[in-house]
Amino acid sequence: MDNKLAVALVAKNVLLAGTEVRAKHKAMGLGSVNNVIVENDFSIVSTGLTESGLVVFKLADLRSGAPAKVYAEAIQGIDGMDPIRFAEVYNVTADGGKAVLGKRRGRKPKNRVVEEDDQF
Repeated sequence: MDNKLAVALVAKNVLLAGTEVRAKHKAMGLGSVNNVIVENDFSIVSTGLTESGLVVFKLADLRSGAPAKVYAEAIQGIDGMDPIRFAEVYNVTADGGKAVLGKRRGRKPKNRVVEEDDQF
């Protein structure tokens, strides 16, 4: 996920504690091999900003509860969706801007005014 998109989603309070994400992180491999990059499912514990403006996520593994700390670029999915698709639900573009809403299609709702004389 792009950092600008992460900043926009955090500003809209969409990425709250308890949101499930899929992220890449460093882990220890077989034979004590360090810095193996694996992808795993996590729950967001908290979010923060670094001094340089990067979004940092503190995560907890869904299976073991092991903590992890990753940057926004490591996030691969949010609640089972691609981050760009997830952002479109909240009218945010892929670069973190506000999406332009198109013309609504379909039948227009009828405005019914219930008068005081009408009883159901």
